[in-house]
Formats: sequence, structure tokens, C-alpha cells
Amino acid sequence: MAGEQANYDVAFNLLKEGRYPQAADAFNRFLQQYPSSRLAPNAQYWLAESQYVARNYDVSLAEFRKVVGQYPGNPKVPDALLKIGYIHSEKQQWTEAKAALERVIQEYPGSGSADLARQRLNRLQNTNQVMLGDARTGKVRTVLTERDSTWVDVVDEVTWLDGGKSFT
Repeated sequence: MAGEQANYDVAFNLLKEGRYPQAADAFNRFLQQYPSSRLAPNAQYWLAESQYVARNYDVSLAEFRKVVGQYPGNPKVPDALLKIGYIHSEKQQWTEAKAALERVIQEYPGSGSADLARQRLNRLQNTNQVMLGDARTGKVRTVLTERDSTWVDVVDEVTWLDGGKSFT
């Protein structure tokens, strides 16, 4: 156990020092040496986090998925799901981001991760689409899409003008 803890501490200290590539290597070595350790779920999470802060999103995504898949029930799972949502958001994969963040809220509703997921979901509401529908055919098409990372639509009421021919 002493060797496990010492190796874990070395990796974690590298992470705290901002030496992300070295931390990732150290966590990888730890997981290879001690795959059944009680510290393995945390090591897997911090390995993923070291890749995330270095903006290696594809690698990080795979590593966070290991936390979720290999350590179900571990306290790091909600945090890993949250980061999966963040990564998809960074990659502008909005559907995947929303799904991951909603999963955090559904499965871990009282957690700090769920609170952060709600905040991120609110930020993802940054697209306005105006659609035009043909009453005869039932076909709908988008005629305008606006996207702004800081835009939040706080009014959801439509005011019809000209006898329903136009709106504000």
C-alpha cells in the first residue's frame, strides 16, 4: 500500500504543479502497476483531467469514459460525466454535450456536478432558429439561424402582427 500511495502522490503532485504531460504519464504508470488499487478510480479520473486541462479533448474523452465504464458507483463518475459534457461542448458537439449533462442531472440530481451541469446547459441555449412552415405540405425549413455564445433568450412570447402574418 505504501508504494501505491507514494506513486499516486507523485502523479497528483505533478498535476497540481501544472506539469500535465508528466502527470498523465505518472497516472498511466500507476494504473499499469496497480490496476486493482483502491486509488485506481481516482487515478483514472486525474489521468483524464490531466489530458483535459492540456486541451487533448479526444484522449481526455476516452479516459473519462473509462471512469464511467470501469468504475460504476464511484464518487468520481458524476464528475467524469460532467467533463464528458464539457468536452463535447468544447468540440461544439451540442447534442452529445446536452445528453451527457442531462445524464448528470438525472442520475446525480443533488450533486455539485448536477449544479454545474445545469449552469452549462443554460449556456448552451445560445441558438435562435427562425423556421418557415408550409401549411399545405407540412414542410418546415430553417430560414435564419443565429448563434452567440453570450446570448440568452429570456422572452419566449411571440407577438403576432398583421392578423397573424408577421411576428416580433
